[in-house]
Amino acid sequence: MKRTILILVGIIVVVGMGYLIIKSQPIKSSENNNNNNQEQVSVFDSKNATYIIEGKEVVLVDGKAEQETVPGSATKIKTNIFGEPTKADINGDGKEDAIMIIIQEPGGSGTFYYAAGSINDNGKALGSNAILLGDRIAPQNIVFENGEIIANYAERKKGEPMTAEPSVGVSRYFVTYGAELVEKNKQTNSNNFEIQGMKIEIIKNGAGSEAKNGNIITAHYVGTLENGQKFDSSIDRGEPFSFTLGAGEVIKGWDLGILGMKVGEKRKLTIPSDLAYGQAGIPGFISENATLIFEVELLVIE
Repeated sequence: MKRTILILVGIIVVVGMGYLIIKSQPIKSSENNNNNNQEQVSVFDSKNATYIIEGKEVVLVDGKAEQETVPGSATKIKTNIFGEPTKADINGDGKEDAIMIIIQEPGGSGTFYYAAGSINDNGKALGSNAILLGDRIAPQNIVFENGEIIANYAERKKGEPMTAEPSVGVSRYFVTYGAELVEKNKQTNSNNFEIQGMKIEIIKNGAGSEAKNGNIITAHYVGTLENGQKFDSSIDRGEPFSFTLGAGEVIKGWDLGILGMKVGEKRKLTIPSDLAYGQAGIPGFISENATLIFEVELLVIE
């Protein structure tokens, strides 16, 4: 009987310690994806999916859609995919997703082009929000390279009328967070850039392959508030932190800010509250609407 009691006590202690370890990681997100065990029930087809364009749902059927501008109107908003979607694993989960340029004609003189993506969720196509590229541009292609979605097109020179032919080459860079597409404001030959309002500074360059969604990342970090007060540090604990990139295991600012890092690279992430703990914060730990500053050094990519 005593032996049984001792075994039960031991189990309770181990479980309790595990709970404390999990709770001790302040950068953990509560938005873990528990859909990994779902069975595939359909065939992935990005041409038959719902996308968000200018804040409104657009349901594509075989790559096309028509909607009334207002109920009962004869004027239609026409939407279609430019060419064929480009197939690529854009979130690093081993499944083939798709990226595309979408054209929308709202019934006036404009023809608007958007970048969009579609995530393969066990066969179901999850369309992203669409990000405007421009009006009456000359689209070239959309590709996936080094963990980034790149939309290439030509636009007019500044000040030229809409009747002029687009002649200036443009490349714009995007990444995904779940089924959300966000633009990466990339500045050539600069160690400073911005993603969705988060400022990123490369303090030290790394080497080797870039971190992609789906990789297991191990890193050291120091987290501070805007006033310089330190609230967490893996260095002080003497234990690096590991997580799966892009899986929602950490705050959104981490998933976005660590994309593209190399082993040995060190970044400073200035994360606005909407990419951290939001309006609620963490009572007694992180204040409401707090901007968080992390210095992160990437140690291992698996």
